[in-house]
Amino acid sequence: MNFKFAQKSLDGLGTEKKLILYVATGLSLSNLALGLALIFKSETTILIPEFNTDHRIHMRGGEFDDQYFIDWADGIVKTALTVNPESVEWRHNEVLKISTHSYGNMKQTLKENAERIKNNNISTVFYPKTFEVNQSQKYVRIQGQNLAFIGKDARPVIQDKTYDIYWIKGAHGIVLLKDLIEIGSGGNHA
Repeated sequence: MNFKFAQKSLDGLGTEKKLILYVATGLSLSNLALGLALIFKSETTILIPEFNTDHRIHMRGGEFDDQYFIDWADGIVKTALTVNPESVEWRHNEVLKISTHSYGNMKQTLKENAERIKNNNISTVFYPKTFEVNQSQKYVRIQGQNLAFIGKDARPVIQDKTYDIYWIKGAHGIVLLKDLIEIGSGGNHA
């Protein structure tokens, strides 16, 4: 009788062993499938500019679309180049906040520009017309019209100007301003 009970217990253990083997194999395969799904997953991020919630920019796999750089550069030129004597320092500091910590010549150029604007009581407005994105060289070329009001003169000085805005990708894919150069001003590209 003890022999039959022992045989029955062993048969039950064998069945439980097979069941545990099947469950462990199933869990291993599901973990493998989830791991592969994470590795080969294509992530989509939607960027929504702050002033226009209907204008959405899709970003896949960490690569930015040209439209992202156009919107980014547009915000920079509007901040840096639409100034008056009271706002110039604050606006230039805002531009420096999104740039690399090794400002290069940009910080000095912005400081000299701020002094010129204050000393001559100049107010400027820049209206971008065209944008050309070169992702391989990491810059955006912006052509537009600059209006400068000098002193209390009601008629502005109107000039067509071109700027190159260089960027680098920082930690976690953040796009940082590397340099802002007026083309034709004798500035060197960084």
